[in-house]
Amino acid sequence: ILINNAGIFGHPQVMTEDGNESHFQVNHLGHFLLTLELLPIMLDTATSTGDCRIVIVSSLMYNSGQFVPDNMNGEQSYGRIAFYGHSKLYNVMHGYALQRRLQNFGITVSSLHPGHAKTEIGEKGVADSWMIYLWKAGKKTFFKTPQQGAVTAINCAVNPELNKQQHYYYGECRVKTPSMLSMNAELQEQLWEISINIVKDWITPEILEKYGSRIDFTKPKVDGESTQNQEEEEETGGDTGETPPNNLPSDPPPSEDIEVEKNEDSSPVEEKV
Repeated sequence: ILINNAGIFGHPQVMTEDGNESHFQVNHLGHFLLTLELLPIMLDTATSTGDCRIVIVSSLMYNSGQFVPDNMNGEQSYGRIAFYGHSKLYNVMHGYALQRRLQNFGITVSSLHPGHAKTEIGEKGVADSWMIYLWKAGKKTFFKTPQQGAVTAINCAVNPELNKQQHYYYGECRVKTPSMLSMNAELQEQLWEISINIVKDWITPEILEKYGSRIDFTKPKVDGESTQNQEEEEETGGDTGETPPNNLPSDPPPSEDIEVEKNEDSSPVEEKV
């Protein structure tokens, strides 16, 4: 089990010693690199057990995020909350692109919103801003305890019913409908390519050779593949990693604000840790 949970929030524009904007590096690139380096071990585990989990902790604020390749480090504009949202969008996009590469290998990749929890991430990020007063007010009123905030991540990591080997985005231990932007397969692959180019000096040649290439959805189909097959793949969400392997059921996930009961074969609706 790998849970990518490290993160920062609301920092002023700061470049790391590696030359990357801090939210971009800490919240996304660090997870991206660590996951790649651990993949050989996780694939061995998946081969022996048939169930290995990669959990990426995102945030509901990914909905405010944008993917602008020319502004990944704030070259054109910067906002401390905006760049947090961008990095959380990258988390969900990373989940889809990673699952696409691990399909049918016994590894399930999930991303999630943990809920607003009473941790120190806010105080450390916005301590020098008026936003600190909003953060402190939230902690006194509706924020979760850290233990409550960990429930969805733990559920994704250990719930046996979630061994789906396909990517879902979760909130409150329920499948949520991701944004259209986060499900854009071509943008997911563009983010993958950008990320690989940044971290390639820190990964082994074997991993770079196997996972370093961008999947190009604009390439023409090879002989024998019909246009009809391509259209069927697009309709079933194959490009976004939504097509379930091994004939697993594929119910459409409920909307963000509506809870829908699922049958036993679908994603659970109850919190199970």
